[in-house]
Amino acid sequence: MEHLELLRSTINRQTKAKLVKASSTLFGLLLHTFRLREQTKSENGDSFDNDEIVQLDNILVDSVIAMVLKLNDATFRPFFAQLVEQEGAQTGQAQRAITFYKFLAAFFDKFKVCNSLQDQCLSLTQIAVHCHKLLKLYHRACCKDARIPWER
Repeated sequence: MEHLELLRSTINRQTKAKLVKASSTLFGLLLHTFRLREQTKSENGDSFDNDEIVQLDNILVDSVIAMVLKLNDATFRPFFAQLVEQEGAQTGQAQRAITFYKFLAAFFDKFKVCNSLQDQCLSLTQIAVHCHKLLKLYHRACCKDARIPWER
């Protein structure tokens, strides 16, 4: 958690010019970090508790949003396209997709600009369909025999 907090602090304190210069390195790190739910599972079976994972998700999303606010469109678009390509295809893996959809929700809420990014992002309808599938997978994994509350 300390590493992500350090990353967020670094992004918040750096100038736009310095972030643009380091953007390719930071993008690589952030793309790797989007797999944090997989990475929190250790080989011996120990893992972070749910509250810690939620905190990690929130710090990651805050960090990416803070970086986006300092970048121009030409610098951000390649990262966003690569992120959608890397994580958007992972909707069958419920745990991994949660962090991605949390980011998308925060991104669209913050910028409310899906129309200007149509060639780079999923439509809101597609996101809703993927979220529904993700919630079904997650619910089935957590509550094996329970009925899904929003389905009849």
